[in-house]
Amino acid sequence: MTARTRIFISFRTNDGDAHAAHLDHRLSELFGAGQVFRSSRVIRAGVPFRQALEEGLASARITLVLIGRGWADLSVLSRPGDWVRREVRESLEAGIPVVPVLLDKARMPLPGEIPEDLHDLLGRQYRPLRNRLFDDDFRALAASLHESAPELAARHFTAAHPALGAQSPPSALLRAEHAVVPFHGRAPELADLTAWRDQPGGLAVAVVTGPAGQGKTRLAAELCARTARGRTAAVPWVAGPLDPGAAPSAVAALSDSGVPVLAVFDQAEESVARIAEVLTALARRRPGAAPARVLLVARTAGPWRERLTDEVHPWASAEVLAARQLVLTGVPDDVDTAFEQALGAYAKRLGIAVPQPPPPAPEHLARPLDVHTAALLTLSGMPIDSLLIEERRYWSRSAGEFDLDRPGRLRLAATVAATTLYGGQHRAAALAVLTALLTFQQEPGGVVDSYLRWVMHLYPAGDAPAGTTAPHALRPDRVGEDHVARTVLDQPDLIDAARVADFDQKHRALLVLGNASARHPALTDPIRRLIEIDPVNLVVDAMSLLSSLEAREPTLGAVTRLVDRGVAPLVLHRVLDSVPAELPECAALVRSTVRRLSMAGADDLTMAVGSRLLARSLLVTGQTADALRASARAVELARDDPMRALALHVHADALAAIGRTGESAAALAEAIRLLADMLPPPGKPPEEPSEALRSYAASGRFADPERLLRTLVEDSPDHRELRDELRERDRLRRLGPPSSAPDTPRPAVGDSLVAALGLTEEMLPGADVTAPMLLAAAWRAGLPARVVRVAAAEALGFEAADREWCLYRDPATHHGWFAAPLHRDEFGEPTIPGDRQLLLGAADPEIMLAEAIAWITEPEEPTGWMRLL
Repeated sequence: MTARTRIFISFRTNDGDAHAAHLDHRLSELFGAGQVFRSSRVIRAGVPFRQALEEGLASARITLVLIGRGWADLSVLSRPGDWVRREVRESLEAGIPVVPVLLDKARMPLPGEIPEDLHDLLGRQYRPLRNRLFDDDFRALAASLHESAPELAARHFTAAHPALGAQSPPSALLRAEHAVVPFHGRAPELADLTAWRDQPGGLAVAVVTGPAGQGKTRLAAELCARTARGRTAAVPWVAGPLDPGAAPSAVAALSDSGVPVLAVFDQAEESVARIAEVLTALARRRPGAAPARVLLVARTAGPWRERLTDEVHPWASAEVLAARQLVLTGVPDDVDTAFEQALGAYAKRLGIAVPQPPPPAPEHLARPLDVHTAALLTLSGMPIDSLLIEERRYWSRSAGEFDLDRPGRLRLAATVAATTLYGGQHRAAALAVLTALLTFQQEPGGVVDSYLRWVMHLYPAGDAPAGTTAPHALRPDRVGEDHVARTVLDQPDLIDAARVADFDQKHRALLVLGNASARHPALTDPIRRLIEIDPVNLVVDAMSLLSSLEAREPTLGAVTRLVDRGVAPLVLHRVLDSVPAELPECAALVRSTVRRLSMAGADDLTMAVGSRLLARSLLVTGQTADALRASARAVELARDDPMRALALHVHADALAAIGRTGESAAALAEAIRLLADMLPPPGKPPEEPSEALRSYAASGRFADPERLLRTLVEDSPDHRELRDELRERDRLRRLGPPSSAPDTPRPAVGDSLVAALGLTEEMLPGADVTAPMLLAAAWRAGLPARVVRVAAAEALGFEAADREWCLYRDPATHHGWFAAPLHRDEFGEPTIPGDRQLLLGAADPEIMLAEAIAWITEPEEPTGWMRLL
């Protein structure tokens, strides 16, 4: 029987085909092109028309009947073989939702105007689809479709995983997505995330961190499952791991159409660019869109969040900075209870009995994955550290089904380890790595290909978390990492295969080895050998991964040994450009790199950067005297203002650390002066930094050149005026200039200020509504509004505090509301300011907002378009 997974669009040529094409395009964006059937697009040339339509009808989950003004023509509907009549009749008989869609000025037909077998259509709730109001009508239609069949959008936007088969490997029983052991515990964390999901507001971010095997993915999956099942909104949520193929604009369009979205990013530290794109798209939605929640799952909360804040659109950066944070540690229940529950779940899945009485839980089970692994192996009579032994037995048994050539233990282990370590976005990339292994040298290509098919069967592509590059990895991740570690130490040529790997594969290998090194410190040397294959790029990669690793020392030690052994100056420069000097563990690496650069005769600029980073790392480790010498050296060597300002900042910290507060204040003031002189002139948008700021950003490795300056002046009571200016610049940057306002629909006639603000009734009178909120709403509505500070009022020719204020609607377009100081003409009549400014600061925004709402919500339309506040 054909699965019903499509939206079937029924239309009549020359009566609704143009609307059908437009509707097909918009629905395909929300639900996927494969889930929308429109005959003109789906049926290819040469394919039997009747057969294709029958297959489309058989797969219909919902049918949309597009009714134009010429649709209800009884002479046409009564013709033998009329396909429109058959499409509607068979859809009605199938018992699926059938939605009449009235195009433009069409009306529902009367009983006498259509055949009797279509009369059931007349009792269905219809939806309008008018050219003039297409966007609004489409949003209402899409929301009703999602309410009737929420699985359609979920199938398009959330990543799917293969089902757990009867012949799956032992490790598959432990994978979070299969949920063999029912979810239990974590009640406080789940309640916290539920409250985060249900909070008011259009967009919110949360971050869940914890070591491997701690249950982060299970917690996220449970939240998504409860969200999808529950009725937390009028329209069901789409909730789950975001599919890698889902376009950010489509995710935003889904929320814009009224469907609430909960998108999960596992291994978020590896998907910063992708997350930034999705958050930016969600921030650009129209006011009043459905709630959107983004849950980020990672092993640690490190600098990757700062990178995300820098990469995301300013309108979404506030949500990233205010993200709710949860850290998972320990076993959620007592270990004995969790172990007994896992025993029962695995016994039921395997069809065996639990020993009576149940054995006690082994000692030293620190994480949920440890508990589940111990329970699974206890049932099979295996020691708790022998999961990989059982997994390897499975490999040997399954190898016979694929008629593999010489499937020895080492060869099977190398195949699984190589695909887990390197992955590969394309089959050819994975095959190239396998071919380079020592065990496959001199073997014909067909042999290697058969091993690749074998491992792909064992660990299908869908098992990879969204956003990763590994299509056939041994999972759970911790189990795969343990196998890779043991195999790399046993078969060192596994690292040499990286010579034929692409950059994504080498990046994944560095991450897998870095994660595994928390339990296998001996991986330091393999990590060093991997970096040596491409040091110019991989040292930067290694530095960027440090903050996401449970144990940094093995990876950091590998780079330090590489530097100590002597590398090209270019590699030393790359280390200096990427080392996170704020991490205490990096002090030794920074010192070694600076010493090597000095021996190589590096120029003053390079040594200034190196001395500054060295001073910073020494301060972090408490070596204040050495830090002061290094920072003084950095100030001495810095020749241009940007670098000198950075050096003075560190020097001020070093002076303060040894109690020389007066000199520290002087150095800080000089740093502030140099940075302030580089600010763009007042009339230049902050988004267009001066050449000095560009130089500062390039030499100082800061995505936001003003961040340091804001930090400095916040701590400096002598620079209050500059602090106010920077805060104003920061607010303007977050709101964006008029040219960068989102391309969203403007409010329709009759929309209230409530809708423009995107606020709920509960948030209005008495809420903390500020002038920046009102201004932000104007930006998001696409209104030509800007802030003029009270300090600048004199330049405009009036004293703001003495002016009357008005709230008015643009008389030209009747779109949006404006607040401005009142102007009067020569006869004393109120007039609209010529530049249509939104001027805030002289009036209380809460009073303005409350009176605006009272005015807008009056039962009758007020006379005229202006009212004094």
